[in-house]
Amino acid sequence: MKDMSYEKFCERMKDIVQQYYGVEANVKLQTVQKVNGVVLHGITVMKEDRSIMPTLYLEYYYDIYNRGTALHDVVHQFVLEYDKACIYDDFDISFFEYYEKVKPHLGYKLINYEMNRELLKEIPHKCYLDLAIVCYCNIVDDRIGKGTILIRNEHLDIWKVEKDIIIRDSLKNMPSLFPADVINMADLLKELYDDPAQLICGKLPMYVLTTKARMYGAAAILYSGQLEAIAREVEDDFYLLPSSIHEIIILPKKYATDEEHLSQMVDEINHEQLDIEEVLSNHAYLYSSLTKEITSLPLIPCKSGIN
Repeated sequence: MKDMSYEKFCERMKDIVQQYYGVEANVKLQTVQKVNGVVLHGITVMKEDRSIMPTLYLEYYYDIYNRGTALHDVVHQFVLEYDKACIYDDFDISFFEYYEKVKPHLGYKLINYEMNRELLKEIPHKCYLDLAIVCYCNIVDDRIGKGTILIRNEHLDIWKVEKDIIIRDSLKNMPSLFPADVINMADLLKELYDDPAQLICGKLPMYVLTTKARMYGAAAILYSGQLEAIAREVEDDFYLLPSSIHEIIILPKKYATDEEHLSQMVDEINHEQLDIEEVLSNHAYLYSSLTKEITSLPLIPCKSGIN
């Protein structure tokens, strides 16, 4: 393993990349705060002929450096990837300057409130249970593919728009941008496993609530009438097990006898199957078909610093 510290590696990468691009570019080290306390470090190459300047994160390059790749080869790979990621003048980003053009593309996602206290200081949000609703702009382009831009406080300043308006518009748009999808767990397992021996016998009394795009599916719990429809389908109150920010497992109450075990199940999924950025909550919830409300089950003591 190489002995260069990560901080030194970042500085060396910045200096060598600057030498590669020369005086026509200004190479900057960036620190980017992501969800759930994740902080990434990257390089942005500022050039006048670029309307969008991507940031490539350095954690991957430090990893391959530590696994034996020579530094000059790491830089070469970085430059190839960076130039591939660059978008030049022919991509029109001017629409992002005007709220009325951004508005139809607004969506939202749910994230954990406690794990994102610092990030939430920088972005408009609304609290919901122990979670937070945050907004993003959905971008689809034939050349660059799909992507999202997290809406920050400075965007509201540019657009002269209040937080409540952008959250309202995001909530309104989301069901049409990303329609909900409720999948029987047994059917989902059939998609994942070809061998019948790997399946649990019988029809599982569990469902997965997500979006048809399989992205930010936990947001569907806020879709108008969605939870009521599920309650009618299962003919019961039900538990919501947040398996990630992308989906919620639905379990009819009559099939669960141990609520504490449900939250332990969520906690185990978080620590054994998810990247930290995908964790939504550390416990389960209960939906009442009578009151049409969600309540939180007791929080399970966290592992590895996840709250």
